[in-house]
Amino acid sequence: MNLQKTEIKPTNFSSYLFWDVAIDRLDLDTSAPFIVERVLQLGQLEDWNLLKSYYGIDKILELAKKLNSLDDVTINFLCTIFEQKKEDFKCYTRRQSSPHFWNY
Repeated sequence: MNLQKTEIKPTNFSSYLFWDVAIDRLDLDTSAPFIVERVLQLGQLEDWNLLKSYYGIDKILELAKKLNSLDDVTINFLCTIFEQKKEDFKCYTRRQSSPHFWNY
């Protein structure tokens, strides 16, 4: 599915990504950090391609670096794709500075 940027809507993404919000009320520009976070962590390849088509690689990287929460797999994926260090991501450095009270 090759859509132009103007044709991409939140409803084009997998519906399970936004199970907890009204997907028809999402705006791709104002909700960009939320959408990028969900697609990076839970999306499929088709969702990733839609994300790249709409935002572009540079914008995705910029938003991903500012996110407060990403899992290790997603951080490693982004480091590989964008040739970045884990320390470049806010969520990684923030996690490292948080004390762990319970070690299981």
